Amino acid sequence: MASVKISKWIMRNDLGGPAVQVTEETGIKVPAISPEQAVHDLAAAMVKLATDPALRARMGQAARQRLKEHFSWDRKASLMMEIYEGVCRARSRARSHAPQPEWD
Repeated sequence: MASVKISKWIMRNDLGGPAVQVTEETGIKVPAISPEQAVHDLAAAMVKLATDPALRARMGQAARQRLKEHFSWDRKASLMMEIYEGVCRARSRARSHAPQPEWD
């Protein structure tokens, strides 16, 4: 994500983890089927980006926008509040349906 903060495009092997955050608009994901294929495709991606400044600029801006929309601290806080409130509601419902002890 550090490169995205300064509007840089992303190039990654498509191996999960951080690569799942890369879209066609924000960067290039290279499948890692074999070492030879991965090296070949990474080289091709480098050439593509090196020879197309407009593509680099578009991907960089798209990456920056995606970061703002999906990974800002406000967004993370909002998602955490939704999770917390959902857990609290579920716990409250479970308590209201639980049998109550009978006191003599």
